[in-house]
Amino acid sequence: MEGNRTKLSREALKTVIGGIYSMDVNRCVLCGECIMVCPAQCIIISRGGKYVIDEKRCINCGKCRLVCPVDALKSRLAY
Repeated sequence: MEGNRTKLSREALKTVIGGIYSMDVNRCVLCGECIMVCPAQCIIISRGGKYVIDEKRCINCGKCRLVCPVDALKSRLAY
């Protein structure tokens, strides 16, 4: 425990807030890089043609965020 903060595992965080990452559809350029690296295959194309994260399938690995060329994926956590 750091100060008053408790470190939680990725699985515990998923239980608390769903997925850790969110997609800014206004920044996304639909390049497909995130889809190609996602081991959980949780990034899908919505009926409106936008990429969305299926939070139930997301394993919070962060690979999508690392490869995004326009920084459209953000962590919902403040470090």
